[in-house]
Amino acid sequence: MWEVRFNQDGAVLSAPNEVRIYPTGSGWNDFGHTLRVNVRILIKGVHTDYPARLLPFVEDTAQSSVTEWIKYLQVANADKTKWREQNKIFPPYCLVLATQKNYNDLASKMTRADFESFLVAIHEINALIHADKITASTYEKILETPEFSTAVLRDLGPYKAFRFGYKSAFRRQPQEEAKIPFSFSTKLQGFQSNHIITYPYHEIKFIPDRVHCLIGVNGVGKTRYLNNLVLAIMAKLNSSISDDQKSELYDSNNRIMTPLDFGVTESDWIDLPIYSRVIAYSSDPGNILPRRTNIAGPLDYQYFDIGLDSSEALPRLLVDIIRDDTDLIGTESRFTLLKKILRKVIPSAHLLVPILRDAVNSTYITDENENKWIKINSIQGGEMKVLEILGQIDFSRDLAFQVDKNLAIPLSSGQKMYFRFATHFLTTASQGTYVLIDEPETHLHPNLVTEFMNLLYMVLEATSSVALIATHSAYVVREVPSHCAHVIKTDDSKNVSVEGVYMNTLGASVTALSNSVFGDSLVTSFHTKIASEIAASNLSLNEIVDRYSSYLSMDMLVKIRELMKHQGELD
Repeated sequence: MWEVRFNQDGAVLSAPNEVRIYPTGSGWNDFGHTLRVNVRILIKGVHTDYPARLLPFVEDTAQSSVTEWIKYLQVANADKTKWREQNKIFPPYCLVLATQKNYNDLASKMTRADFESFLVAIHEINALIHADKITASTYEKILETPEFSTAVLRDLGPYKAFRFGYKSAFRRQPQEEAKIPFSFSTKLQGFQSNHIITYPYHEIKFIPDRVHCLIGVNGVGKTRYLNNLVLAIMAKLNSSISDDQKSELYDSNNRIMTPLDFGVTESDWIDLPIYSRVIAYSSDPGNILPRRTNIAGPLDYQYFDIGLDSSEALPRLLVDIIRDDTDLIGTESRFTLLKKILRKVIPSAHLLVPILRDAVNSTYITDENENKWIKINSIQGGEMKVLEILGQIDFSRDLAFQVDKNLAIPLSSGQKMYFRFATHFLTTASQGTYVLIDEPETHLHPNLVTEFMNLLYMVLEATSSVALIATHSAYVVREVPSHCAHVIKTDDSKNVSVEGVYMNTLGASVTALSNSVFGDSLVTSFHTKIASEIAASNLSLNEIVDRYSSYLSMDMLVKIRELMKHQGELD
């Protein structure tokens, strides 16, 4: 459909399917490379130029100059004997548009089909891999070339365009402020009644309420409720657009998840706010939550596994943080915050970043398995040095830690999980995000739960975002005000009720919260059984104190006294 030609300068186009690519900024070089071009097309009869970075390959070797490459094409086309041996690995060239906004602009002026075919025609690198025009191996080899990592991606604009432009072109811009009161009701399979939960937000000085909690024992449907909320948010977005532009969600087996399959109907989502950016976190690899969404839809949905067995590596996220030092959380860069978090949670450890095995640099260190690493604090120096290091990161391996002289030492499960969440969340959180978190307390020590909540509140406030957490943990609940805590209960007939916590939760005693939230729902605890047996014995209170005070807490002794009083054994 598209007819792509190369010229030394801009040319007048005569047909709507013509494309001209020509070099620009010949006096500008990116570390010895001149790879800047304009891509010219006709849009509604008007010549429109999109700046880009183009990397040519001749005989499987990256070229340093677009101008010289175009001269070579012109000579070879005129004299066929001048053609060199064809590439066996790489395409003739690949390119990236200069800014993320370029992709958004194109998407606003083209149909989805034209957008896709146009980017494939001009060899946009992410379109090539998405359309299976190049293999994943070739894609990674291109990314590893010094020319691509240092010259094409030198500036932040092309880097962000490469990372996010193609996949976000059709995304709907999120709300400036996600703190919007709403109610969501849904009927989960196996329950007799709906899960109906209302999310109020108040403006109370010094008391943020950007985090709501769903609390309840196993089996009350907390995770399935989160799943249906994601599907409802998608259905709301899809309700106003044509079928070929709608978002789709896919499960862990890459099957399409439709709202109706999960009992989500129009009456569930009709009154929802329009949320277009959603991030979901879980540590359970078998959970029901969607894993991804399609490229062309308006929903910007991300799922991230923060569990210990996750195969999702973090190095590329780390590069995003390092590259984008202008994107602040409050007054600090995300990279600065990440290093502060690391020092606070793992004070004796050095974060290690994986490096390609054949990379050579005096700052790289090698472990006993011949894997290469660089300490995070060694990623510094001049612009070219930093870009060179970032271009040699091995994205197939995960981050590791060094303690003393031991490389890649395993940390505690809680430290690993917390750091995975922190790295991803600091990278991806942005304006107006709705964050869903399924049981974050798994593997987290109570102190790490507190740090987790501190980080969550800080980023949510800075990005005008909100979160909904499904949890069993009283340590999570005590970090939210009472109007943000929702206790889900079911009876023997599977009728659902959602209640508040009948005490002020913020800063409350964990014991009191546990009794308030779970006291009526759980079977008799082991310590309650012991207290009952001692209270029913023939011992007097003084004898009980003498015999058991070194084994039982004061709370237990008080409980025994109350039981004895209730049984009439005390006056």
